[in-house]
Amino acid sequence: KTDLRNKILRVVTRIMNRAVLMSLERWHENTASLKAQRALMQRTVAMLHRRSVYAAFLSWCDNVEELRTVAAKASSIVARWSRQGVAMCLDAWLQNVKDETKTRGLMKRIIMRMTGNVLAGSWERWADRVEELQSERAEDKRKHDVMKRIVSKMMSQVMARVFE
Repeated sequence: KTDLRNKILRVVTRIMNRAVLMSLERWHENTASLKAQRALMQRTVAMLHRRSVYAAFLSWCDNVEELRTVAAKASSIVARWSRQGVAMCLDAWLQNVKDETKTRGLMKRIIMRMTGNVLAGSWERWADRVEELQSERAEDKRKHDVMKRIVSKMMSQVMARVFE
């Protein structure tokens, strides 16, 4: 019985091993096939990617060229506007200079007239003050002379008393 059992067990084990071996062989074949498919897909995607990158690059180059053209046209328009603006600014500046020159001339005449009036008034006040000072000095001199005579008389009287 045990012998038969061992034989059956060996046969069953061989069958199971054969099934496992066949499964491993199928798995190996499938993985090799999948690896080949994956490599093919990667090459295809890379090729498509390179094509799309190249197409995008060409599109970018076209856009850059178009932007350069638009920028050149815009800069010429802006330059023309700028020149027109500068011309208008210079005209306005010239008009302001003319107006300012007129205003300064008028102000100069007014200031000269006012200065003349002020100088004349100042001269008159100075002359009046000089007259006042001269009269004050004359008065002070007269008082000084009177005091001098009084002191001289007093000295004479004192000297006369001394000799009496």
